[in-house]
Amino acid sequence: MKKLIYFHGLGSSKNSRKFRLLKDHLGDDYELLCAEWNVHTDFRILMFNIFKRLLSEPEVILIGDSTGGNYACQMRDLLTQNNIKATLVLLNPLLSIDKRIATFPFPERLLESLQNIRQVDDCLSITSINDVVIDHSLITYGPGTSRLIVDDVHQLLHFERYLPHIDRYIDSHNRIKSNHIQLTEERNEIQ
Repeated sequence: MKKLIYFHGLGSSKNSRKFRLLKDHLGDDYELLCAEWNVHTDFRILMFNIFKRLLSEPEVILIGDSTGGNYACQMRDLLTQNNIKATLVLLNPLLSIDKRIATFPFPERLLESLQNIRQVDDCLSITSINDVVIDHSLITYGPGTSRLIVDDVHQLLHFERYLPHIDRYIDSHNRIKSNHIQLTEERNEIQ
């Protein structure tokens, strides 16, 4: 069974409403795991442990919410550099601290764990038009990115409405990647 790793946002946990909804909606098809963290987490150790756990997987689904979106992007980069297919779904992602518009303070301790991601490629990005935490208009979306712009707030209070979109994206992304690999293998056999 394929693994789906959920990276929650700041102040959340595996008990979050979104993770519970993901388990209810996708739990029959995937082994769902939550990458739990807090402001005291050593992210080098956390990311290494997750990476080590996924190293034997041929493909993985990563879902990152808010700050967790930054960590999910970092994990995808690690996995793809090691020839592991990774499907990425971002929920109101904090890709760079300079895109944060919230007035409440961001924990300084977390700043060193964030990457400054200027462009995101090959993912599903669900962003809210009423987000008062992140300015999504400053994000550059590159090739292969599907966007779902929703009339919601940063916490995605209507998250259950977006689950069918996530499910369809994961399914179609996996079919496209499988077809691409099959075509590449056929080309190699011809030569």
